[in-house]
Amino acid sequence: MKKIFVLLFLLAFACGAQAVIIIDPGFEAQPLGTVTTDNGNAGEWVSYNGDFAIVDSTTGVVRTGNQAAKVGVRDMPNASGDKYSNFRQLYTEMPVPAAIENKTWTVSAWIYHDGPSTDAMQFGFRASDWWNTNVTESMLTILGSDLTNGVWTYFETSIFVPEANIDPLDPDYLNKIKRNATLMIVQNGWIGQGGTFYVDDVTMSNGIPEPATIMLLGLGGLALLRKRR
Repeated sequence: MKKIFVLLFLLAFACGAQAVIIIDPGFEAQPLGTVTTDNGNAGEWVSYNGDFAIVDSTTGVVRTGNQAAKVGVRDMPNASGDKYSNFRQLYTEMPVPAAIENKTWTVSAWIYHDGPSTDAMQFGFRASDWWNTNVTESMLTILGSDLTNGVWTYFETSIFVPEANIDPLDPDYLNKIKRNATLMIVQNGWIGQGGTFYVDDVTMSNGIPEPATIMLLGLGGLALLRKRR
């Protein structure tokens, strides 16, 4: 009976274990104002093409704590002609595929909107190599019509990241095994006109094994019971 209890505990742990990875999920440690950083290290919030800002509770659009991230919706291209920008946090880009692969990744966020129903942004997770290839991603497209203006709404998405199986003889092997896991907040300015999204209390986690792993644990438990009998 004791062995059965231990097995059930291991199965429950495997199904529910979560490793919280995002640093500063509520944007509390970020300086107020426009986020202009275009590169950074793992565990830092960075922006590509700008158009993101950190706002405080005086704006009335912070869910918890004192600060939140503001995602502007842009009608015109920026100076480089690019209408795409993102605000992201990288988990790792070290050559440790096991830290990324064979895991189910889940990201979540609370989002607030104060503009037209046609506004749009994206939120989700991306795994890729150092060259941004071998991509596995799950991105939610969130429209203004998906939210009630002035109300914080919860969004979540998950995806399993398989092994990339990089050929060790590949001349670019050392770069391709640098696996990234990134939480993405994306502004798509060409869809919306004039509104603003706000994001707060984000999470990124892993630790849920694929179904095959859970099945193997179950088979191991059955073998243990059979041996005991």
